[in-house]
Amino acid sequence: MHWYLSCFRNYATFTGRARRKEYWMFILFNVLLFFAWIILFIPLLINEAYIPAFSLSGIYGLYLLAAFVPYLAVTVRRLHDTNHSGWWLAAFWGAPFLIWTVQVVAYISLTMSEAAQGMPYAYPALSGVSFILDLGGFALSIVQLVFLLKSGTIGENKYGPDPKSMDGDQGIDL
Repeated sequence: MHWYLSCFRNYATFTGRARRKEYWMFILFNVLLFFAWIILFIPLLINEAYIPAFSLSGIYGLYLLAAFVPYLAVTVRRLHDTNHSGWWLAAFWGAPFLIWTVQVVAYISLTMSEAAQGMPYAYPALSGVSFILDLGGFALSIVQLVFLLKSGTIGENKYGPDPKSMDGDQGIDL
């Protein structure tokens, strides 16, 4: 709980470094909270208790909004700990959004185009391009996971002092 609350104490602190433990405990708590919400939400829907179900969804939605900035901040600090710029986060989030936007615009323009009527091979070609773009997005996700899983830089780096040495804990960083 200490690591989860530390993310909220550093609500919008995008400078410095965050240990793996701080980042992954924040993620774990949010995943557990999501499953708790599902466990409460599904029975309400099954019993047709729509007002409590959607009230619960609204509360969870407000929590997600409140936790979004701490998530961004702890992720940027985690990237700093591995000696990577926080701008990588923009690439991790921006590239898939850009890929999706290109795919949607291409499919819509192809569907609405009169020229597409005479091009029976346009859709498979577009599917091939979409597949290649999706592979690029998947590769970027793997890079993000590697950055977030690897051990932080030992000692001080350009983003600040080692958070392990600041905690006085030189043990295994989970």
